[in-house]
Amino acid sequence: MSMKPLLVIPVKRFEAAKSRLSSILRPSEKQKLIEAMLLDVLNAVNEAKTEFDVAVIAQNVDEVQRTLDEINISKTLWLLEDKENTLNTSIASVAKGAAKIFYSCVLVIHDDLPLLKPKDIDYILNITKQKARCVILAPSRTKGTNLLLLKPPDVLTPNYGPNSFEKHKSQAIKEGIEVIEYTSETTDLDIDDVSDLCMFLKRKPKKTQTFTFLKSLPYNFCSMGKERAH
Repeated sequence: MSMKPLLVIPVKRFEAAKSRLSSILRPSEKQKLIEAMLLDVLNAVNEAKTEFDVAVIAQNVDEVQRTLDEINISKTLWLLEDKENTLNTSIASVAKGAAKIFYSCVLVIHDDLPLLKPKDIDYILNITKQKARCVILAPSRTKGTNLLLLKPPDVLTPNYGPNSFEKHKSQAIKEGIEVIEYTSETTDLDIDDVSDLCMFLKRKPKKTQTFTFLKSLPYNFCSMGKERAH
């Protein structure tokens, strides 16, 4: 029996992910970028001080395992095959399983948050210690949901998609669940398109794998024109 939190990181097939970056990155470059962002998220997870377990749900287990081999994860980690292939059903399935084996809560973290810090994770999980039932939302700049905490794990049905932040918030309020918003410059930037990459580079997060990779490219894609996603 566990009363620890469970962190859930969903990972799409690398070749299918981040299609809006295909206009500026070669397939091999896009894959390396996705791997770098995943490593940055995993590093933040690994360095968090709170005790929790981690479940990575991957559409392609082999490619994610190769990324995991590059880091020594100190947390208990499960690499699970994503048989649902849709984000909402995948998260709902894992959350339902987490509730059955008595995890205290589930924190869903997306794999495209290279600025994520251990303190973000610790802060959010510490909030839940005083709560019996709540939803914590970290919105993206475009009103998506970059981090979603559910306590208990099956307290709310995930509703990712356009404007998911407001959808999650409205759904929780309608069901009488306390909603807590967490806003931070290290959680609001998810990488979907060229303008996101340019904003990321302006912040100069030199200690990240993502920054190192982008600076290694032989061209400046920020001068190639801009597109806006979401």
